Amino acid sequence: MEKLDDKNEDRETVTLILEKNRFEVDKQNLMKKSRYFAALLSSNYVECHKSEHVINYEIPLLPFQNFINWMHGEKIENLVDHTKKIDYVLTLLELSVLFAVDELTDNIIEEIEEHYLLPDCIIDIWLFAQELSLTVLQDLCLATCLDRFAELPHKAIHKLPKDNFLELVNNVNLRCSDSEFEDVVYTWTKSHQDKDTLPESSKQPKMSYGIVSSESFHITNELYLHRWDGNRFFELDTFRFPKDFPQGKTDKDPILGMQIIGRGCYLYFIGGEFTIGSGKFNTKVWRYSLITRKWFCYAVMPSVRRHMIAAFVGSKLLLVGGVGRYRAKLSSVDVYDVHTGKWSRGVEMPVTTFTSVPEHYVFHKKLILYNDLGFINLYCPYKNVWTALCFSQIDMFIRHVPILPLRGSACYIDVKSGEITFKSLVKLSHEDRDNFTTCDGMYSKIEIISRIVDDHNPCMMFLSAKILVNESEIINLVLCSDPGLIPLKSRGHRYYLYSSPIRDSRKFSSLLVQNTARRLFPLINPADLHAQRTTCT
Repeated sequence: MEKLDDKNEDRETVTLILEKNRFEVDKQNLMKKSRYFAALLSSNYVECHKSEHVINYEIPLLPFQNFINWMHGEKIENLVDHTKKIDYVLTLLELSVLFAVDELTDNIIEEIEEHYLLPDCIIDIWLFAQELSLTVLQDLCLATCLDRFAELPHKAIHKLPKDNFLELVNNVNLRCSDSEFEDVVYTWTKSHQDKDTLPESSKQPKMSYGIVSSESFHITNELYLHRWDGNRFFELDTFRFPKDFPQGKTDKDPILGMQIIGRGCYLYFIGGEFTIGSGKFNTKVWRYSLITRKWFCYAVMPSVRRHMIAAFVGSKLLLVGGVGRYRAKLSSVDVYDVHTGKWSRGVEMPVTTFTSVPEHYVFHKKLILYNDLGFINLYCPYKNVWTALCFSQIDMFIRHVPILPLRGSACYIDVKSGEITFKSLVKLSHEDRDNFTTCDGMYSKIEIISRIVDDHNPCMMFLSAKILVNESEIINLVLCSDPGLIPLKSRGHRYYLYSSPIRDSRKFSSLLVQNTARRLFPLINPADLHAQRTTCT
């Protein structure tokens, strides 16, 4: 029989009996943590005065033993063996739901989010979470299925009920190629003999864009996540660094040069130094979940950095250049695959090093950046190759001129003379083109100065452009497009630059302090996770 520690001998206990096994548990603690036992042992039930209670459920002994151990104060990470299959974890999760132990349920979901959201078992977890009505876990599983659709075992997809299958393949956030999509749809419909309400082809994920800022980058300050959904720029979430986030010599030392980017429903906080020259770095990649609002210490960086380029190309997190220990300028490239959890070393940058983040963006699965010398550099992590393009004839290819792709993350925060303005490329129809000024901002026409199509990279066209604002202010831009796309005008629409002053600029003060890129990064708002597109019958 499991007994409590000697120090708890004076507390009232109850004995839970599972088959022939007896478990002694602190009664007050049991009632505090479990709503099921709180009701059972309350004065409303005749069992309240009993000292023994038989568990009349078919429960495996080991999960129930660990359930009791957790009740006695054992941490969940000590009870879950990550080398074991997911079945054991799901049984423990089922116990937490059965006995209404919300804290344990949250603990197990956190363990699943950190260790078990893998293609080979994700559909089983999704269906199990659906049976238990665990909405948060269902959302985590759906987000993983959408992101790693091409890696899901076909056998697992085929056993999906129709409602789940349609929720997956009709979702606007689905990531996969047309061929992968068509193969899965064909095999599922063939095995189920059901061709109703199926989409014709996959589409690019529906993305919104976000940026994280604060009043200053002291780790004690509140962080603000703002979002651009294509129509509005607004505050989406507020949160703080976790308690175990590293600190400088004092909690007032700001962390500088840390890069913050997004992918899917996660934010990534990478590197940075606590006061320039202190040698005290954040050596880890931290991840914040927008679904569960939980922090995870995600990975340890191979090389400490600040003011580096941080960008996602597919599932690969690229850390390029920046400044390391002893203020050394780095040309190295570290690549982390978020799907495999492994680091690799990329080919070093062939360009001059930098101490502040140069303008960069991701286009056609390549990282693209340019410098003051008129060169555009492209890095393909899948081939581990750098290529350079010389566009010196375009005199506005300088570091701090924004590059805006005509599709993708075409929005940024502009900081000039202490003023903070949100700007984005938008498409307007002919009906709206005469209504440039709104209560929220202003629309300005874009004028193309010159264009370059590189023979070695026929998939990309670069346009130098300028915008006249209020008949006085000139904004220079570099636009990137597919050569086949008619730039700026197409099918009754035209591109404009939308500008809107930031109302509560106090929340963006960290952007003034840090010399970092202010481009918004792509993310999926959890509220849009279930968004469906129109289906074809």
